[in-house]
Parts: sequence; structure tokens; C-alpha cells
Amino acid sequence: MKQSLKIIDIRSLLAVVCVASLSLTASCTWGFEDINTDPDKVPTEDLEKDNMWGGYLQSMQQTLFAEDDNAYQRMDELHGNIYGGYHGEANYWDGNNSTTYVFGTANPWHNEGFNVVYGAIENPKYPVPGIMNSWNVVRQKVDSSSVVFAAGEILKVAGMHRATDMYGPLPYTQYGQTLYTEYDSQETIYKEFFKELDHAIGILTAYYTASPGARPIVKYDQLFASDIQKWIKFGNSLKLRLAMRIKYVEPAMAQQYAVEAVTHTVGVISDNSDNVLIMPSGASYSYVNPLTMLWSGYGETKMGATMDSYMNGYNDPRREKYFTVVNATGTYNGQYKGARYGYSGASGYSICSTPTLDEGEPLPFMTAAEIYFLRAEGAVEGWDMGGSAESLYRNGIERSMSQWGVSSGDANTYIQNSTSVPVQFVDPVASVNNRPAPSTITIQWVESASSELKLERIITQKWIAMYPNGQEAWSEYRRTGYPKVFPTANNENVAQVPDGYVKRVPLPESEKQNNSTIYNKAIQDHFGGNSANDNPGTKLWWDAR
Repeated sequence: MKQSLKIIDIRSLLAVVCVASLSLTASCTWGFEDINTDPDKVPTEDLEKDNMWGGYLQSMQQTLFAEDDNAYQRMDELHGNIYGGYHGEANYWDGNNSTTYVFGTANPWHNEGFNVVYGAIENPKYPVPGIMNSWNVVRQKVDSSSVVFAAGEILKVAGMHRATDMYGPLPYTQYGQTLYTEYDSQETIYKEFFKELDHAIGILTAYYTASPGARPIVKYDQLFASDIQKWIKFGNSLKLRLAMRIKYVEPAMAQQYAVEAVTHTVGVISDNSDNVLIMPSGASYSYVNPLTMLWSGYGETKMGATMDSYMNGYNDPRREKYFTVVNATGTYNGQYKGARYGYSGASGYSICSTPTLDEGEPLPFMTAAEIYFLRAEGAVEGWDMGGSAESLYRNGIERSMSQWGVSSGDANTYIQNSTSVPVQFVDPVASVNNRPAPSTITIQWVESASSELKLERIITQKWIAMYPNGQEAWSEYRRTGYPKVFPTANNENVAQVPDGYVKRVPLPESEKQNNSTIYNKAIQDHFGGNSANDNPGTKLWWDAR
């Protein structure tokens, strides 16, 4: 990791500008009256809005995963990617950091998720606009019945659910409308997510029905080239993801939203051609996959010990797509070997397998495979998911294999494997880090298995398929307890994380220092009035199993 530069919190400054501009902005309506029903013509007013403000959508898309390698490392890699079991680290960073569960003034890395979504300046020459700051412009300048507004809502929810799933309470529903925005509970935020997604899906569905061939935001859309049908599928799929997230805290609501998403007239993502990928380049933008610098430039990111156990145990044909083999003289030459994180002797793990994603390859945000596994889980619950749990489970594996270029024959062999199980982790450097196999779960679907075993089987295969979206891997582990993953090799915060698994990251140090009044109000409202509860062992609202 490069040396961190000072981060300046500009949220309050931007709020002043936003509030001032509110008085100059006409109010928005939430109706459908302005949708042009001529299927052969894009509405002139939409084109004007898109040309003026569509660039903010591009900014939001490029911030779903921070492009800056330091920002990506601190937000994603050193939280979700390691806690979710995907990666280990060939660095110890002196021990007081997120790999050893230390947070606070000694480790400000957990500020980064907040900076990415709300905007901060890490280097004055390269300002990070933030998802919420970009959205705040769209919200004020674009009519709420337009395509730009609807796409912006989906992007806002896509980015902000990652943030609330890191921190819990956040400023959300009143952001940009008051000078200092108070924190909402995660429950309030999630319920607002569903309202916003329903609104966006409704706008886009009406527009697509009226003008199925129109592509009004093609200049700014790096996700789908303004294919409105794909935006609708993205909105429904995101709704399904979040519905399943609340299954254990709001089961009836979860079922309602999940079924609505799947049975919608356009439906959810079902084919890899509809995958949500943060693309590396396009006609009007350039995006560099930030994961590449972490393994290639810094030499720190390695295959995780948990990935080692599962993928080697299953002889998974995606290993070569995800990771390199060891290229060093010795016992492990030519093998796939992982590393644990938080180990003081981490510098010896330079021989371990590294990710293969290059800077010119896209980062997957949501894929058809994930959506099939979500539907399989819903089917186990008896929900209408458009197929049996077994067929949806199989489709999930098949879509993932196809996404990564694995042949259908190899995919079928994998699906029918009824004997392979995860293996013990044998540390290639220090035997003190050896661990027994975390699970005995097999691959092939077993209809007679208990609901619990079905859940573990689904989530385990979903976890492998979602790589390298570690934030989702970590969230699903916290939600379900699966797959069973290895914790840090060195827990320096046993008092707050006694079971060895981080439940959330504390609110940023920058908020305590620069926004203390609102931070203290958040502690009063959401942490029982005790700042000690703002710790990595405090569960999120949806973490209710």
C-alpha cells in the first residue's frame, strides 16, 4: 500500500452548496405523466436532461468500486475481501489494522468506505466526487420521472447498500437537504432502498414499454450502453439481493419483495450478457481495475486460506481463472496455495497464488450466477422463484462456469460431484497457521438433505461464484454463517470481537473529529448512547439469525 495522504472531509462543505441550490431548483413529481408514449422517439426533455446531467451517472458507476487503488484496498480489500474469505495478505502493516481487527485512531483505514460514498479529497488534484454527492446533483436537476433519475436511484442504492452493510447507521434519507445530516438507522435505510427501487423500476418499465428501442443515456452508461431492459433487470436483481439480506429480520417483507422482483414482467438477471460489470474502458471514459495494483504492484494480495480449502478440495476448474499457481522451487510449485491474513510473518507469503484479474478486465458487481443462487435460497423457503431449488442451484453453477470460460462438460462434472469436500489448510510457510477443513459440505444437490444443509450448499457455491466481490461474500457470511471461513491469524481485539469474526466496521474517525455533534447524536440514537457500542462486534440490523 502506498503511503496514505491526508483525507479532507468535504461533506459539510458540499452540503452548504447543495442546500443553497435547493432554493433554485423546481420541485420534482413522482408521476408518469411526462413519459412520452411514442415508441419511435426519445422524449426531447429527457435528452436535454441526459445531456446536461447524465455525466453524474457515469461518476456513480465508476464509484461502485473505487478506481483509486489505495481507496479500493482500504474499502474493499482489507475489509470485505479478507473477512469474506477470498484473500490473504502478504503484509502485516505492524499489526494495528483491520487484518488484526484493530480500529480507531490507530487504524483509520475504515474511514475509506465513508469517503468513497460521500466524497472526499485524498489528493487535491484528484477529487473523489462520491456516490451521494453525484446523486445530490441528479436529484435536484433532473425530473423524478426521467430515465436519468431512475438510473441514478438504482446506482445510489447499489453503492449505499455496500456502505451501510459496512457501517450500519448512515446519513441517508435527508442527505443534501439539511446542512448537517443526521444518521438513519439501517432499518430505515433499507426500507427506503425498497421504495426507491420500486420507483426506479416503475419509471424504467413505463419508459421501456413506450420506447423499447430508445437509448437515452448511451453517452454516459458504461454498464449497459443505455439498454433500459438491462437497467430494469439490474433494479429487480438488486431488490432480490436486498430482500434476501433481510430474510431473518423481516421474513414477510423479504418474501414479498423477492417474489415481486422475480415475477416482474421484465424480471431479474438470468444470463451473463446482463451481468453488472464495472468495465475498464469505453467511448467516453476510462476505468482501471484497482485489484491489479494490489497483487501486481504492491505484491500484497494473495489467494485466501479459505479459498485454498474449498477450491482445492473441490478441484474447482475456476481456480486457474481466479488465481495463479505457485511458481517457486519447492513442495508447492505448480499448486494453488493461499495465505491467512493478520499473521506477523506475512512477508514470507510472497510465493502464494495471486489473483489473475488484470487492469483491463472488468470487476463484477452482480452476475446471473448470484441471482440464481438467491432464487434457489428463496425456493428452499417455498417462495415463488420461478423454478425448483435444485434447478436454480444448478443454473447458478452453470452460469458461473460459463462466465469464467469453463466448458459445459467440466461444469457438469463439477455439479455431479457427490464426494469432494473442502480440505484442511496447510500453510506453506508457518505450520502454526494450519487449520482443519472448515466444512464437509459437498457439491451435488441432495433433495433429501435438511434445509440447513441446502442453505450451506447454496451459499458455499454462491460464495465461490461471486468472486471477487468480497463485500457481498462478507455480508452473506454474516447473514447466514456460510460458508465457514477462517478468521484472522492474530486477533488483537478479542475484547470486542471475541468469536473472531468482524460484524461491522466502526463509524469513521473523521466523523468523530469533523462532525462530532452529529456523530454524538448517532451514538445516542443508534448505539444506546454509549460510544463503546460503536465497535466491530456489534451486529447490524439484518444480522439477526
